[in-house]
Amino acid sequence: MTKLQRLIVMWGCAAAACGDDRPAVPDREAAVELALAVVGGEPGLALFALDDALAPGQVIEVLEVEQGGARPVLVADEPGWLVVADLEPGARWAHRARLVMVHADDGAVDVHDVEWWPILDGVDLWRDAASRAADQVVMRRAPEVPRAVGSIPAYCTVDAIQRWALAVSASDDAAVPKAELQGLALDLTSRGYRTQNLTPATMADGFDTVLVELGRIRTQLLAAPDLGYCDEVTVFWSGHGGRLRDGSMRLLLESAAGREFIAPARLAAAVDATTEMVEGVQVRVVIDTCYAGGAIDAFVDAMPVDPDANDPTEIVRDVLVITSSAADETAAGSTGPADSFTTDLVDCVRGANAVDWTTLFACAQADSILTSPQARGWWAVGT
Repeated sequence: MTKLQRLIVMWGCAAAACGDDRPAVPDREAAVELALAVVGGEPGLALFALDDALAPGQVIEVLEVEQGGARPVLVADEPGWLVVADLEPGARWAHRARLVMVHADDGAVDVHDVEWWPILDGVDLWRDAASRAADQVVMRRAPEVPRAVGSIPAYCTVDAIQRWALAVSASDDAAVPKAELQGLALDLTSRGYRTQNLTPATMADGFDTVLVELGRIRTQLLAAPDLGYCDEVTVFWSGHGGRLRDGSMRLLLESAAGREFIAPARLAAAVDATTEMVEGVQVRVVIDTCYAGGAIDAFVDAMPVDPDANDPTEIVRDVLVITSSAADETAAGSTGPADSFTTDLVDCVRGANAVDWTTLFACAQADSILTSPQARGWWAVGT
């Protein structure tokens, strides 16, 4: 399944000029530059590197699913730098990657084509999002193939998706579909979501309670194994919305802490902070309030549309925001009442065979509930 390539790469001069006097590779930065020279032709690329050189005798293995275990790839016979080139950044294992060993004494480079994470002396390397973020030294993103708004990548199977959801009923008012949202939270739980449902009675600290729950999701995300482009974080917000004299939109939150008027930018910043370290996560936000369309720009500002492909600190996320009304409209659905958007949305989702975001977007569009500009999807970046 894998092929060993022995590549002799000159460090700082052409092969004919150097002869046998190839300079040593003194540090990780030099090793990364050599590794990039070998594998740098790929359109999408992330490089991960250990801080310290391998010592003689250390063993690198990779997972071998067909054999039910791990197989040795190399045993360091001299000091060298281990660099892994991820050729499909953010995708789940198994996928294309290259294990690069840069020999410290002469700059020779061994390259192994692999499909799974490396294992150093029995310890998994770069298997999860947190370790990849800590040791990433290069990121170059391939051009994205356009996808329909609300869709998920074709290689994401139902069994591969890890999902988190937060449902917020922001008012006890009869016009707010609290019962429907609570029912949806239970329904999502039964379909594999890790769901938390907040009502006015459970939000002792008001919006701060929302922040705590989003922080809990962030902690679970970073602890989850093998996060990637198939995973989802969903936030439903149902309540009242209004506009200030200057035309800016506010979300009304009523709870045991009293009445709060929440700028959409605060919610957007919280969602951004929840997912900012998770490459490729699918972020979905549904807001059912009057003037909800006024919140979309806040999410665009919090999660900008244009990534810097050469900045390894920037995290790409797929973001979709669906609102029940445009920025200048009161909330009303196909049947007239202000709560019909969530009610119809829940009914449609429950009737679907699967809860995916193509289905949700189609449900939101049903019966003319949703029209432009009440939804926007984009690849978003946050640092």
